[in-house]
Amino acid sequence: MKFVSVVTTLVILSSFSVAKEKPKIISIKGQVYYHQTGTWSENIFDKNFHIFNAVIGGGSLKGPTHQTLFTIETDASATTQLRVRIDHSVNKKSKLARESMIEIQNRSPKTYVPVLLDGTSFGIYKVTAQVEDLLSRPLSEPLTAIVDFAGGE
Repeated sequence: MKFVSVVTTLVILSSFSVAKEKPKIISIKGQVYYHQTGTWSENIFDKNFHIFNAVIGGGSLKGPTHQTLFTIETDASATTQLRVRIDHSVNKKSKLARESMIEIQNRSPKTYVPVLLDGTSFGIYKVTAQVEDLLSRPLSEPLTAIVDFAGGE
């Protein structure tokens, strides 16, 4: 009888599990793709990386580019989803460049989610990522990263 009582107590205590920390977006990284070499750039969000006239490869770029890979690192696990929104602004006029919902089915401590954006050239790109449940309710604070694809003559 004592054994049943101990097991019952353990089951009840386990149902009052310690509240999990909210998942978070750890980082947003960006890299441009160099079509002439088949390689990727350094992180374009690095403060020392400058993009100027991406179509001809100016600034810190090592060649022309028009594709950018954004990689979002999160500690979200189990069944959640990641909402990634990329806004593109030119002359203070903003439009949605891409919005993705990526389901996370992972029990690892970290997950890396790639989002490829074609046609990146002149303008400011704002990438915002947030972990949500499967009903699109926010589970994390959003994280935003901004990069300027400068240009001109």
